Amino acid sequence: MAGAGHRRRRLALQPSPAVNTNGFAVTRATADRYHLKRVSDLLPVSGSLTLGGPPECPSRPFCQAGLQKTYGLAFKGFVPLDAGGPLSKAALEKGDVDVALIFTSDGVIAAKDFVVLEDDRHLQNADNVVPVIRSSVASDDVVSLLNGISSKLTTQALIELNQSSQLDREDPDVLAQRWLSSHGY
Repeated sequence: MAGAGHRRRRLALQPSPAVNTNGFAVTRATADRYHLKRVSDLLPVSGSLTLGGPPECPSRPFCQAGLQKTYGLAFKGFVPLDAGGPLSKAALEKGDVDVALIFTSDGVIAAKDFVVLEDDRHLQNADNVVPVIRSSVASDDVVSLLNGISSKLTTQALIELNQSSQLDREDPDVLAQRWLSSHGY
C-alpha cells in the first residue's frame, strides 16, 4: 500500500450525458391524492407529510434544509433512514414516510411505481457519470476509448442497467459487457 507521499494521481475524463441525482419521490397513490408532479406542489401539503432521508438530511443544503430554503417546505416530521437505499424505499412503500430521498437512476422507481417529483426550482445539481482513471494509464488511446464509451451512456441506459441489476439480479459485469458489446465495444 502506498503511503501518503505516493498517492496516485487521477484524471477525470469527459462526463457522460447520464445523470443520477438526488430526487424526492412519493408513491403513485400520494401523487394522485395530492396532485403532485413537482416538488413545489408539496407546498400546500408538506405540513401533513413525513420526509425520509439520510440522518444528516435535516441540516443538508440539498435535503430538508434545502427544501425549506428553496421551496418553503416544512414537513410534519422527519424519519432518519439511508441515502436513497433500501430503508428509504421500503419506508416509502410501506407508508412510514410520505416523501423520500432516492436516486433518480434507481432501477426500483418504475417497479414500485414511485413518482420522482420534478425539481422545478433546481435545488439539486446534476450528477453526471464521470470516468476517473489513474494518470499513469491515461494514454491518448485509453482516454479516447473511455470518452467514447462515456459519451454513449444515457440516463435511460443507466436506469435500465440498474433495473437489470437490482430487480433481475443480473451480474453487473455481464450487464456491462453486454452494454459495451451492443455499442460496438
